[in-house]
Amino acid sequence: MNESSLEKLRQMHLYGMLKALRTNIETDKNEKLTPDELVSFLVDSEWDERYNRKLSRTISNAKFRYKASIEQLTF
Repeated sequence: MNESSLEKLRQMHLYGMLKALRTNIETDKNEKLTPDELVSFLVDSEWDERYNRKLSRTISNAKFRYKASIEQLTF
């Protein structure tokens, strides 16, 4: 059941949920989440994944002249 669910998440491009569910299956053998906690965990993970991809895409599309962080700037 888990492998088919993981494959369906991959096919639907829900990579955040896929990664979170894999992590939950692999690490939380002793600690079981309630259904609402699991859904909340999966949705939050998917939202974070999409936000991080959007942020990375926006930064790369900005075509900054220099690749530097705030700490590296001198003025």
